[in-house]
Amino acid sequence: MDVEKVLLTGLGRFDGVLQEVKADDWDRPSTCAEWTARELVGHVLFVTGNAATLLRGGAPDYGAQVDLAATAGDDPVAAFRRLEPETREALRDADLDAVMETPMGPMPVRKRLAFPAMDLHLHAWDLGRTFGVDVELPEEIAQFVHEAIDPMPDEQVRSEGVFGPEVAAPDDATPTERLMAWTGREIR
Repeated sequence: MDVEKVLLTGLGRFDGVLQEVKADDWDRPSTCAEWTARELVGHVLFVTGNAATLLRGGAPDYGAQVDLAATAGDDPVAAFRRLEPETREALRDADLDAVMETPMGPMPVRKRLAFPAMDLHLHAWDLGRTFGVDVELPEEIAQFVHEAIDPMPDEQVRSEGVFGPEVAAPDDATPTERLMAWTGREIR
């Protein structure tokens, strides 16, 4: 699956989970350590906003300190729905083969876009799990995540802000649960 499709389906998947959230539930703790549901959406907005900047040829501020709750605001759904079409438009006009400087050195936009694209899917699962909404990710997404992450050194992957240590998945785990356990999430 190419990064464009992963990004586009991720935008749709995340929006679909957002539709299931009741307005008074945003301050509930999420499945992501130390984040409320509002902050989780704020993180997705920050990362997706950086992706839109990247797609427009700009240089995202990856190290910015962001108030995630303020980023999501009083209406996280509306905030995401404002950003989603901007991101789709930026993707349509982007040169994905352009090389840019990143914290990991020069790389094509296409490769740098892999993280925000997969983030939408992984955090759709997190948000769904927070609210009891089942989110099953297609096998192609798991394959994409592994293709992007497996070549990286384990100490880079298993670090703060990326993935935690792999969690053992039970024998009856679904493919999505296996992927999420691999990313360090408690699945049950």
